[in-house]
Amino acid sequence: MSSSTFLPVQSRRLFEDVCDQIRAQIADGTLGPGDKLPAERDLAAQFGISRTAVREALRSLEFAGLIELKKGAHGGAFVLGRDMGLVLPFQSILDVGHLSLRELTDARIEIQDVVVRLACAHATQENLEALEADLRQTHQQLEDGSAGNDPSATQNFYSLLAEATGNRVLVVLVKALSQMVYQAIHPLHRPLNFDLVGVRSRFVECMRIRDVEGARKIMRDYLEFLHQHIVAEDDNRDQAAR
Repeated sequence: MSSSTFLPVQSRRLFEDVCDQIRAQIADGTLGPGDKLPAERDLAAQFGISRTAVREALRSLEFAGLIELKKGAHGGAFVLGRDMGLVLPFQSILDVGHLSLRELTDARIEIQDVVVRLACAHATQENLEALEADLRQTHQQLEDGSAGNDPSATQNFYSLLAEATGNRVLVVLVKALSQMVYQAIHPLHRPLNFDLVGVRSRFVECMRIRDVEGARKIMRDYLEFLHQHIVAEDDNRDQAAR
């Protein structure tokens, strides 16, 4: 286990500060591939926050591809080494300048359009089966309520889709951008009355028959609907704060 220590955080969005400190230690080599982070209760004590906030930060870092959460007697949070040399600098560049939520969501729509076109052309049977397995898991999470108010519970779909392009740069790009969008929308998120599983099922079917235009339309329509909702929530929050 690494001997790294962390500073107490002071912020309304505690999990972001936790993520920033852990990301920084991965970037500077203090935490290396395979290192195990302290237990949740120890992290909570070091950061001066609740275990719930620590758990939220760890889920966020796992979604970003920076750590892996393992269960069981030998479980815990472990630092990953794969693609970190690309992910961390890219996230740092995009974090500079406090990009607006609208910029992030607009960029995501356009980048996903490229991803969809390439994924339709290059997806293997294994890629399609992985997307369908993720759909089943998402359906179960939404049915039993385990997805809760955590938007990261439904985000793995985008990473799997990026992997279907066969382009590692797009995989890194999608993961980094998705992580930033997730952190931006987390305080705004409210469950939507929207058939997510149905939309994604139709999308995967378009991929199976290599219907590029059909898949592009489904993805763009869904993301535009989602992002209009997110931006509206952000505007409402800003107005309420004035």
